[in-house]
Amino acid sequence: MDGLTGLNYSSVIAVIELYSKKRDRLTLLHEIAEVERGFLRAISEQKTK
Repeated sequence: MDGLTGLNYSSVIAVIELYSKKRDRLTLLHEIAEVERGFLRAISEQKTK
């Protein structure tokens, strides 16, 4: 495999559980996934230039 593969969501969930309120966890997870998608898309676009 070549390049970035994204976040390790087991670790992400563990950190979210440690540092966030229970009612905010799902929203936070969705926001992190959205940021990750944008980052990976931007990196992919840079590679094609």
